[in-house]
Amino acid sequence: MVEVIKAVKEASGKDFPVWCRMNGKEYGIKGGETLGDAKKVARLAEKAGAIAIHVSAAGPASPINITTPVFTPALIAKLAAGIKASVQVPVIAVGRMTPEAGEELLSQGKADLIAFGRALLADPELPNKVCSGHPEQIKPCILCFRCRQDLLAKPAPGVGCAMNITTGHETSFPIARASKAKKVLVVGGGPAGMEAARVAALRGHHVSLWEKGPVLGGQLTAASAAPHKDRVRAIIPYYLDELKRLGVDITTGVHVTADKIEKFNPEALVIATGARPVVPEIPGLEKARIVQAIDILNRWSNSRRELGGRRR
Repeated sequence: MVEVIKAVKEASGKDFPVWCRMNGKEYGIKGGETLGDAKKVARLAEKAGAIAIHVSAAGPASPINITTPVFTPALIAKLAAGIKASVQVPVIAVGRMTPEAGEELLSQGKADLIAFGRALLADPELPNKVCSGHPEQIKPCILCFRCRQDLLAKPAPGVGCAMNITTGHETSFPIARASKAKKVLVVGGGPAGMEAARVAALRGHHVSLWEKGPVLGGQLTAASAAPHKDRVRAIIPYYLDELKRLGVDITTGVHVTADKIEKFNPEALVIATGARPVVPEIPGLEKARIVQAIDILNRWSNSRRELGGRRR
């Protein structure tokens, strides 16, 4: 590492900033690197000429790469704080960061700079939205690890993001203002319908969104009902705020028919009504007490009551 830092500095010139990213600790590896070891490595990097130390973590049990019962930001901030106490150069903290957690670390003197990784895939405009005083407009990273799975796939398709379809394809799918504003109708208020309405509104169209149910969300309501799904739960309020901000006309509780669409007379129509579950043809199924999992999840999400009872 020391040789690499020196070689890069020599090749790039004395005025070019060079820093290194390192592990503050290895988790789940017997005999792995400890924070004490990392402090020694950081001092070697500083002596070699690194102008800053970027502190991450590694290992199969790294807390930033596993699901936690409740979303907790800045999970490895203590590593950055430990390194900062050992070197004189600035320290960069990373790992499930949120703007609020980053500001707190800076104010507490536990880090000098804050880095965002996966959150920038979900919303590359995150820094600009923070600087403009609108953090509520940040599209949330849901920690689904789609980006990581894409990188590990063979052949690797490149980095993708479940929340941002343009990730890796920014030049192919630019969200540009339309040359002519159209009357757009989106049928279905699930994630696909809400995203379609958002993008159409960003392009300057006059957008109406019709949803059959009483609220927007679609299958996100069921998907976020179970424990450990608080990051998925953050998607719905994000879209509600965005659609309101962008002036999308939302109508819930409407049973959409061809006649209603024809009467509305949109210039563009998006059908995003989702799918129905496949019920297998099992003899006697009609006599059994069968319910769909999504119905139970939606009921639990709406009532927040525990469902009980078991029949053998």
